[in-house]
Amino acid sequence: MIYTCGPELMMREIFDIAEKQRLRLQASLERIFKCGIGLCGHCVIGPYLVCKDGPVFTSDQLREVKDEFGIITRDHSCKIVSLRED
Repeated sequence: MIYTCGPELMMREIFDIAEKQRLRLQASLERIFKCGIGLCGHCVIGPYLVCKDGPVFTSDQLREVKDEFGIITRDHSCKIVSLRED
């Protein structure tokens, strides 16, 4: 089992390694929390609200949101922003 926290880009790399090695992982995500009770949507990742459903997510949950995890987030105005410098 791998436990990780820190910058989301780093956790995504660790998640990718864990997937290749078939290791289970739990990641503690950080997103902007405005309301903290799931109403504002600032902390959304896929179908999950980090403030209500997390902050710790399993490999299975992260697989569901792999198109977002470590790729995009939301800023203070709830606008989607890229985490990667492409």
